[in-house]
Amino acid sequence: MNEQIGIETVSDQLLDQIEGLYSKGTSDVKLKHNDAVKLETFLRNPDFALRKSEAKNMEEVFSFLERPLLEKKYAKRSYFGQIRKDFLANRTAWIYPKVLLLLSDYRFGSFRAGLSLLYLDKPLRVGEEDEVELFLLLSTEEKMAHVPLLFELDFLLENEFLAELRKGYSMFDAFLMKNLTVKENSKKR
Repeated sequence: MNEQIGIETVSDQLLDQIEGLYSKGTSDVKLKHNDAVKLETFLRNPDFALRKSEAKNMEEVFSFLERPLLEKKYAKRSYFGQIRKDFLANRTAWIYPKVLLLLSDYRFGSFRAGLSLLYLDKPLRVGEEDEVELFLLLSTEEKMAHVPLLFELDFLLENEFLAELRKGYSMFDAFLMKNLTVKENSKKR
């Protein structure tokens, strides 16, 4: 039986971790607004926002996704090793149809919040029935700077981002189009 969880469960788990940090009476654990990690940073950089025609298997997907995070020192190999173990144990986060989020606890070797994305023109079959078009690999960190990225991802994915990728747009262009559409719709109200 696959143990699949959605964005709500991941968000609840992260909120529990945040509450745990603050309930210990530590006043030094604060995330300044200017320290927040922005989704746009990763979508703008083609090293982090990848598009491939296809991937042969999950090992190739992991290789594509972890490379920029390793090179830029977001996390150690041990972090990605734990994500592989979690994946093999069917502990995955399907946050939207055809979208798979891969992450683990920062204590396995993640130093700072980061994200690499991989869009496949030809979805990869994962498991018996599920296909994935968009893979997201999130590096986490102790002060929960990665949590805003989850909320930005949720907003992005609910606003036709995948549809724009299917039309052939780059991730950053699809992001810009989504933002333009949201602004136009808010002006009409």
